[in-house]
Parts: sequence; C-alpha cells; structure tokens
Amino acid sequence: MKTMEKKEGKRSLKTIKKRMRNHMLCLLAFVCVASGVYGNVAYAAPNAVQFEIEQVFELNHWNENIARRVLETDMAVYYSLTPNNPSYPLPAGAEGEFRFSLVGNIERVINEQFNFDAVGEFSYRLRPIIPSGVPTQAPSGPGTSGAHWYEFETTAYDIVVHVENAASGNGMAIFVHIHRINVGDNGEEQGRSDTKEDGIVYTHVRHQWRAQEQEPDDDDDDDDDPPPPRPPGKPVQTGDDTNMLLWYIAGIAGVGIMVAMVIMKKRKQRKD
Repeated sequence: MKTMEKKEGKRSLKTIKKRMRNHMLCLLAFVCVASGVYGNVAYAAPNAVQFEIEQVFELNHWNENIARRVLETDMAVYYSLTPNNPSYPLPAGAEGEFRFSLVGNIERVINEQFNFDAVGEFSYRLRPIIPSGVPTQAPSGPGTSGAHWYEFETTAYDIVVHVENAASGNGMAIFVHIHRINVGDNGEEQGRSDTKEDGIVYTHVRHQWRAQEQEPDDDDDDDDDPPPPRPPGKPVQTGDDTNMLLWYIAGIAGVGIMVAMVIMKKRKQRKD
C-alpha cells in the first residue's frame, strides 16, 4: 500500500514539472513572436533624426563682483534647419526649412521624423535666427546710461544624416553626425570641420552698461571748497573779529579787580 502511494506521488510530481516546463516554453515562444512583430513595426515606421542642442544666456555686467553669470530669461530664439539640397526630405508640414524655438536656458533633444526612401548621405544647415526688435549693438550718445544689448552667437552647423540598410535586412538605420562650419577672417563660411561634435551649444550674451555718473557743476565749486590751511602758531580764523576788543578790555578789568582785592585784604590784616 505504501509502495503504491509513493509511486502515485512521484507520478504527480513529474506531471507538475512537465506542465511547468510546457508553460515556460509557451511563454518563451510568445516573447520571441512579440519581439519579431515589434521589430518589423519599428523598421516600417518613419526614420527619426535626433541631435542634442543647448541654449545658454550669459550676463556680462559692468560690476565684476557680481557672481551670477547666467541670466534667467524667457527670451525665445528660433533656429532654422535647411536642406543643403532641395530634394532632401523634411519633417511633415515643413516647406523649404524646418524651424523650432528654444526659450531661455534649456537643453533639448530634437527628435523629428524624416521619410527617407533611399540610402545615402543627407546634410542640413542649422542656423539661429536673430530675434527682431532686440538691441544687438552697443548704444551711444545721450540717454544710454544703464542701457543693455544682446550678442547672439551665429555659428552654423551641418547636420549630416547617414541612411543605411539595417543589419537585420529590415528597414533602414540612421546615423547623425554634427560638424561645425568654419568661418574665415572675412566672416565668410569656408566649409564644414572634420571634427564630429557631440552636441550643439549656443551661448548668447546680454551686455549691461554701467550708469554714467553726473559731473559736478563748475558754478558750485567755490561753495564746496575746504578752508585753506592755517599757518602754524596763528589762531583759527573764524571770519568774525568785531567783538575781540571788548573781550580784551573785560579780561584786563577782571585782573585789575582781583589785584585790588588782594591789596585791600593785606592792608586790613596790617591794621589788625
């Protein structure tokens, strides 16, 4: 009896293990099928072009003791992405160029869908658009005390997109390279740099003028002049000497009265 119970227990344990193994195999098969479906959908979707860009506003203040060098601002600066060949694709809705804006100090990843229908190299020129109505030159002349102006960085970049067939054979693979555009001494662009940039940083500067100090009025100089130094050994000149003689007479009279009182006292002592 005990032997039969042991056999039944072993059979039940084997059945449980077999069922668990079958469940695991089914789950693994499901994961593999789902991964294949997801992969096909991902490759069939439009290709995304991604690159990082950062915008920084700095403060150039006349007082160098000011420790705050980063300017908090809500100013928006637009950037233009233009294909170097008119036949290159752009994101949906863009005509001739693709524009986007950055507000204040911000880091952003540009992630846009481009419909590339063939492999190859596609390049785009990125430039900032200087905001209109914002002072960009140092003011001069009257009324410029405490004024400010902005200096916007105008560096251009080439966003080079390499489109290749995916290693799996399904869809395309996208690789983005960023190159700074070199500028000559005359300010003209001379082609892209061979160095690949990790990202793009635009630094714009706000210059702050110091308030001009008012110059003293020449007509009031005499009232503010200090008195001339007095010669050594002479009393301080107060500017009023009309009553000095009365003070001398009063002093002499006082001394005479004191001498007379002393003489009278001595005579009285002799008589006694």
